[in-house]
Amino acid sequence: MALWCWLLVSCGGGGGGGITLALDNGSGVGTGGTGVSMGTVTGFGSVVIDGTSYSSASPQYFAPSSQSEAAPAAPGDVVLGSQVQLELDAQGNPSSVTVAPDLVGAVGASDAGGFSVLGMRVRFNRLPAAGPQTYFSGLPGPLAVKPGMRVAVSGAYGLDASGNPFFQATLVERLPDTSTITGVSGVVAGLNSTAQTFQIGGTTVDYSGATQLGSSSARLANGQFVKVWSNQPLRNSGQTLAANSLRIRSFAGRSGAVQLSGLVFGLSGSGFALSAVPIDASALPTRLAGLSAGQYVTVQGQINAQTGAVVASSIASYVGQPVPTAIQGTITGYIAANSFFVRGVPVDASAATFLNGASAASLADGVYVSLVGAVGTANAGVVVASSLSVIGQPPTGETVEYRGSVSQLQSGSFVLTQRTSSGSLSTPISLAANLSFSNGSALQLVNGASVEVEATKSAQGLSAYSIAFIDAQPDDNAGSGGSEAILIHGRVEDLSASSMTVCAISIQLNGVVAQNGTLANGAKVEVWLSKLGGNYVARSIRIVN
Repeated sequence: MALWCWLLVSCGGGGGGGITLALDNGSGVGTGGTGVSMGTVTGFGSVVIDGTSYSSASPQYFAPSSQSEAAPAAPGDVVLGSQVQLELDAQGNPSSVTVAPDLVGAVGASDAGGFSVLGMRVRFNRLPAAGPQTYFSGLPGPLAVKPGMRVAVSGAYGLDASGNPFFQATLVERLPDTSTITGVSGVVAGLNSTAQTFQIGGTTVDYSGATQLGSSSARLANGQFVKVWSNQPLRNSGQTLAANSLRIRSFAGRSGAVQLSGLVFGLSGSGFALSAVPIDASALPTRLAGLSAGQYVTVQGQINAQTGAVVASSIASYVGQPVPTAIQGTITGYIAANSFFVRGVPVDASAATFLNGASAASLADGVYVSLVGAVGTANAGVVVASSLSVIGQPPTGETVEYRGSVSQLQSGSFVLTQRTSSGSLSTPISLAANLSFSNGSALQLVNGASVEVEATKSAQGLSAYSIAFIDAQPDDNAGSGGSEAILIHGRVEDLSASSMTVCAISIQLNGVVAQNGTLANGAKVEVWLSKLGGNYVARSIRIVN
């Protein structure tokens, strides 16, 4: 589709009419915002979007739930490979982070290169030069995706050589078969304002009951890029989706700085389209000449409020310089010298080069590390580290994660007591103004509560901006030969009557019954486990909604 068609659409042109709907103009969820960043989560240290790092401590978080397209969420809901939109304040700090999957539903046809959801083609990506590699959650990789399986797909929108739309997946998440959410994204076609329907791919969208979102609005028209969310069953043998909400992607009517990443298409004259947003690259003729359809690029520039186009000041292509997966933080869920978690991401360090005098013996829960790697080949739900550094003390301003029990709770602070291999460690924690809770509410923050804290280190100590309530650490398996209990988070796969896999770790259920729901493939879980006789054995399992 040519650039000028996208410009026409963003100015409100195009045929058809209908209900007044949300204009996704980057104004955020409940904010006014002065800048915006949209793209793929490629790492954590704070939160890294296509190689650019943003503070994870300042924003409010939003993600889809069973009842809302953008419900209040926690930092832990941001997963490697997620497609996100960040609203930035005048200093460039995020005021909000919205997680936005592009497709949610049952897998249709599948093959070695991808699959379909609601008639929309999804492609896997294994090549760093082609963009962020596809990361999997609840699945080990492409071959595990089967027809009928429910998934959530985040990705970059593009058009193939024949003009057919597709998403290049950056994240594929297995969902439980009982999940009621459906979502589809793409370009509106066949708009019928009388019947209040339109087409995206092979799906008919009925928007007669759609809820208006946000503070800005636009007229729905053919050619516009929209995100549709629904918690209603599909109709007409799975061909019709009744929309609860819609968002139209456009920057028309706002100004400010922007960073935007995606697949190039619609090259025409001095511009192109990226993530369905028109890009004016007239000031960068040399960079423009080096582009081709399908390249994954990151554009920085300013928004033209009149047209909604982004006037590019820089264009960086993954072809010339792929962005690696970069993660910085404290080790949690230390399984073994070569297997552990950092910022919720499972890491395989078996082939890593250790820097600055570090070694595998330097690693343990609570140790602060910085690593670079890539999505695994044998298991695409794990990051394989190529280099790793151990940092003696977390740097000021960086994020740490600790687990323990609450004591000395006062207004605005408490003491976190952690169990370590050498005893207990007590750390003062202050509560940030934007503190969010998950797996519970502020009412559950009491002395004795077991929590997982995400905090920023400052000269004054640790300031917590996220607290997750967790099950208490089980007693050690002293006398039975078992190891100290380890806590991990992830999605269930390969569930049987006696075992399951979470984040590439095979776990014997050991008769443990899951709390807070039914154990199923795709379910998000928190698992305390121990190593016993060469096997990992569940000590407690909790379903996390």
